[in-house]
Amino acid sequence: MNPEDDEDVSHYVNVVGPLRHRPERKEKHGLVKVVTVNLPNGFGMKTDEEDECDFPEVVKGGRRVVCAVGSFEALSGGMIDCLPSKMLADTGATLSLVDTKVLKRLGRASEPLKPYDGLVRSSSGHRLRIRGWMVLPIRLGSLEITMSLLVADQLHCDAILGVDALGAFGAVIDVAERTMTLKSTQEVLALGVTVVQETYMTAVAVSVRLPPRGQALVMTNVIGEAADDATVLVEGSLGLPPTLCVARTLCTVQKGQVIVEVCNASTDEYWIKKGTVVASTAVIPESAFASSPQPDERSPENEKQSAGNAEGKPEAVRSVTEERKERTEEKVKASKPDIPPDKGAEADFSDSKLSSEQKALFQDELNDFRDLFVESSKKPGRTDLLKFETDTGDNRPIKQQPYRVSGEEGEVMEAKVEEYLDLGLIRPSNSPWASPVLMIRKPDGGIRFCIDYRRLNAVTVKDCYPMPLIDDILDVLGDARLFSTMDIASGYWNVPMHENSVAKTAFTCKYGLYEWLVMPFGLCNAVPAFERLMETVLVDLKWRVCLVYLDDCVIFSKDFPSHLIRVRQVLTRFRQAGFKLKMKKCHWGRSQVAFLSHIVTPTGILPNPEKVEAVMNVQMPCDVHGIRSFLGLTS
Repeated sequence: MNPEDDEDVSHYVNVVGPLRHRPERKEKHGLVKVVTVNLPNGFGMKTDEEDECDFPEVVKGGRRVVCAVGSFEALSGGMIDCLPSKMLADTGATLSLVDTKVLKRLGRASEPLKPYDGLVRSSSGHRLRIRGWMVLPIRLGSLEITMSLLVADQLHCDAILGVDALGAFGAVIDVAERTMTLKSTQEVLALGVTVVQETYMTAVAVSVRLPPRGQALVMTNVIGEAADDATVLVEGSLGLPPTLCVARTLCTVQKGQVIVEVCNASTDEYWIKKGTVVASTAVIPESAFASSPQPDERSPENEKQSAGNAEGKPEAVRSVTEERKERTEEKVKASKPDIPPDKGAEADFSDSKLSSEQKALFQDELNDFRDLFVESSKKPGRTDLLKFETDTGDNRPIKQQPYRVSGEEGEVMEAKVEEYLDLGLIRPSNSPWASPVLMIRKPDGGIRFCIDYRRLNAVTVKDCYPMPLIDDILDVLGDARLFSTMDIASGYWNVPMHENSVAKTAFTCKYGLYEWLVMPFGLCNAVPAFERLMETVLVDLKWRVCLVYLDDCVIFSKDFPSHLIRVRQVLTRFRQAGFKLKMKKCHWGRSQVAFLSHIVTPTGILPNPEKVEAVMNVQMPCDVHGIRSFLGLTS
């Protein structure tokens, strides 16, 4: 998108496709009339029943203008593919659109979209990013229509019903009564009274350089006619590279410009050229910041509206809180006894001192990231930010013979090899490298599957990336009051191996030769590589929002509202990185947590009782050897 695109867009087209009816069918919730809408083939659809016709267009300077998103009216009671959705009836939109987030909720985000190369503009003149189009069923009241929808990013609503959809539904809008009537069924649907603010894209005003793992405040131009002194919510554009992050903040428009904080999470410098779109800005209405009326200003109506707002919280904040609580209660009521809940995303608040309402809000926040949590560490994610390499220089391949194992150890070895093959972590190998498998007996009597990479590590060029000092981490946590800890499921296995280094990870055992497709445990550079990856993912959040030590992450804050925001920030980064979390190892909203062998509390840092138990229960030394062992333990 370029700021200089300012051609005349005052002429728009009205496209309504012919209707094709199907017999009425019955569903659980009553009689549903189904209509299929087919747009002309210029939109990417052909049918045998209609004559082929070109898609109407207005050509301006070699560009097509096919849509103008204008007057918004909130529409209640709509569904997209059986999913309750917030839709807008827009008489200024030529075509209908659906947001990409709806496809994610429907589980259809991975489905290929039909290409669409038309130019779609909003009423403010900026272009909307269209990914393509697909066919989806839409229901209003008891009438369902299957039609083609453009798939767009960042609509700030689930779908926009343009004149094509409104015409197909036979909608008659009564502006005075704020209702919409469906002619075929004579159903009357209520229209909301809140005007939905539009989104304006912002482009870099002057080319700027971002240092490696650095950040900068970038001046951007608002593309559109956003009023000066307007408060806007700034969010990163979906078209940015994955290594560029934009801080989600509230800013004020000054002379058509806003300041955007951009972070470069890569290890290379990055230049953002002038005119590059980096963020979207949504205007926040003044009513969102209006507090409840003063006692002498209250009318009977105001008293009713502020009954649940005794703390004087802004109306917008209170409504969001209530809406989240209602959504959580609805989800609990809708769950059926014969369908087990998804334990992978069910948080354990047993050791938390949060109130019931705070726990509900916390769980509702975690439900938005249900895809991140797995019940077993055997289902790791897979990041695309790093491919692990092992540099052995000019050294020749090292081949070792397999170690002998007992019968019991052999059974465990065979089971592990089969498990890793099924999970896609390893594959049979023809590598000239071979490191032996070493079966280690655990303190509880179990057997651990390990690989002896000592000779491979001896010829590997070492990575000297520093680990954070534990004392520095504990110092930062000193003033916090609320903590949450997260654990990456099988952290190393989230990192794929570079194809050039896969052969070097080969291990040999009595069942054959295999090589790793993910970063295995035991390689000397695995620790610094994973620490670098974690710090890259959380580059602008570390030390301010959270702390990370390998696969352990702790989020800290002084109050509950900021804690929820920080949890969402970190979970969003983990989702973008492709990580998976193990819920039973995560702890949420606690006043004290165990981290790095210490107990972190608001009053100070304490030693972990589990770690000092061995010292407290040590036996009295009775000879020289025992005294030397005791001195070695305590020194």
